[in-house]
Amino acid sequence: MAKILALDPYADPARGNAYQTTSVYTDTPQFDVFARAEGYARDKFRARRYGIAGPVFIERKIKKGEKVRK
Repeated sequence: MAKILALDPYADPARGNAYQTTSVYTDTPQFDVFARAEGYARDKFRARRYGIAGPVFIERKIKKGEKVRK
């Protein structure tokens, strides 16, 4: 597949062309996002870093039916 697809720019050949990710998901003190309580069932927010020293991204995941959008 490497002949067809380009490697991810964060891929580390020393790790088998993979990369480390670090994620922190947000939730309420009552774990409403985890429990999918009303008003919290479709959106998730996370802070994620790709690689060991890469920049940190704030991402929002929205689920509507079977579709997920970031």
